[in-house]
Amino acid sequence: MERGLLCLVLLAGPAPLALFAARSARSGTGEPAPALRMLIALVVYLSLQASVGVLLGALWLLGLPALVAAELALAGAGAALLGFASPSAERERGRNTPSPAYDAATPLIAAAAAGSLAVLAGLVVTRPVTDYDSLLYHLPTMANWVQHGGLLPYEQFRLEQIGVYPYTWEVVCSIFFLPLRDDTLVTLPNLAAWAAFGLASYRLG
Repeated sequence: MERGLLCLVLLAGPAPLALFAARSARSGTGEPAPALRMLIALVVYLSLQASVGVLLGALWLLGLPALVAAELALAGAGAALLGFASPSAERERGRNTPSPAYDAATPLIAAAAAGSLAVLAGLVVTRPVTDYDSLLYHLPTMANWVQHGGLLPYEQFRLEQIGVYPYTWEVVCSIFFLPLRDDTLVTLPNLAAWAAFGLASYRLG
């Protein structure tokens, strides 16, 4: 139960701020389409998670107490911003701003994407990580950070090119390493990244 609550806090912490950013988005042609709002929310969510991880790691505070406090602070800030947003202003903006054109394919695409992500999420949490590069340096680097509470370079690759690899994504994944102290949830952020890539491709198309 306790671990489940920890996972929920770490997963949902940046969500209110991401939702606020998506709701506040403006477009030169009117209200942003739902796909664009979802993309904005995902990008903001992942950016906030990366920022929290990098900051705590740089301060040698990469552990559950500081991480939970940071995620709760993000959640509180997002909830406050959402709460302070004026409903009357939102309604007025809705009346004065053209709505995006309805695309009948969008609900079908969204349903297919949601179903695919649900299946992938099940696979992610039930299958161990076995690919070569993850076992060689991705997971060891994250484990090294979690053990030391900071962004300590992995000694085995300190003097190699792989030792200066841009590890921002590993920082995000480390957040999901901490609650269970294993790799069960560590690839969950990949689902958000895949969804963002898919939405960006859809928008570009």
